[in-house]
Amino acid sequence: MLYFYSTRKKDEKNYNKILKSCKTNVKIHEFENEGTHSLTQCYNLALNLCEENEILVLAHDDVELEYGWDEKIIEIFEILIMVLLALLVLLH
Repeated sequence: MLYFYSTRKKDEKNYNKILKSCKTNVKIHEFENEGTHSLTQCYNLALNLCEENEILVLAHDDVELEYGWDEKIIEIFEILIMVLLALLVLLH
């Protein structure tokens, strides 16, 4: 999983806060943007950093995360995959 956020100024305290909120091995990318890129441009940069089949989380630098948020997202994706596979079986 890649957690990407854009911020006006890099802040190690904020980065560490995000890191401590994770239960799994999440890659965190902090993109410093002093107004030179639109948010859309920033998020498109994140797409280029993301590996194939990797979950990409796009966020603002002021998002408050509760501990274990990453596991919840993985669980939701796992359920979604099971539902989609069940639908494929039913359609064939």
